[in-house]
Amino acid sequence: MKKIILALLFFTATTCFASTTPAKLISTSEQLIIVTTPTWDSAIGQLQRYTRSSTLHAWQPVGKSVAVVIGKNGTAWGDDHKAIIEKENDDLAPIKHEGDGKTPVGIYRIGQTFGFAETNNTNNYFPLTDTSICVDDINSTHYNQLIDSSKVSQVDWNSGEKMRTVPQYKMGAMVLYNMPPVKSAGSCIFLHIWKNSASGTAGCIAMEESNLAVVLDWLHEKQQPVIAVLPAQVYNNIKAKWKLPEIS
Repeated sequence: MKKIILALLFFTATTCFASTTPAKLISTSEQLIIVTTPTWDSAIGQLQRYTRSSTLHAWQPVGKSVAVVIGKNGTAWGDDHKAIIEKENDDLAPIKHEGDGKTPVGIYRIGQTFGFAETNNTNNYFPLTDTSICVDDINSTHYNQLIDSSKVSQVDWNSGEKMRTVPQYKMGAMVLYNMPPVKSAGSCIFLHIWKNSASGTAGCIAMEESNLAVVLDWLHEKQQPVIAVLPAQVYNNIKAKWKLPEIS
């Protein structure tokens, strides 16, 4: 029953986030992760953490930037950002869709953490078991959801990631992209461990295990953490409008 209640709360929260503008997400957050890439097509980037004591204060960097890999085919605007993209930023940039191997560009809440451990020091934690799956079947009612398949009354999907079988999911966190889900807009975007520094992902943001452990330990749900993923030139064009900090 506890897991069902948490799942309902999680879904309700993500429903609220979906209609929130990037600037609003940032204005209500006290923890910010910025991921920048050299170009739209690049599969490598840098991650930098920021914090502030309240939403009235300026962002301050936390630690040093770390290397990350992203989608093997680079980046694309998140489908849920289409309505707010200004043409002067890049009207030829692609839009994220299921199976394109691209990481969604935009600003998103960071949701529940997950991993192979049975418990975690946070309430918002999903322990991965043999029946944990993230559904990527666009026709499923569970599309873009991390669920325990043993607790679902009717399996209506033909594909999904069996989370416990992937070593890189030993620890991670959900990026709340495409929630509530729009069919074909992309699914199962995580922060997770990388295979190596040269192997891109299917769309997630991945890094060395020790760096990820630091990030996950730092995240605090009460501070409403968000992640910004942007090619460097787009970041420079849009940072003022979205009230993002300067980056070196």
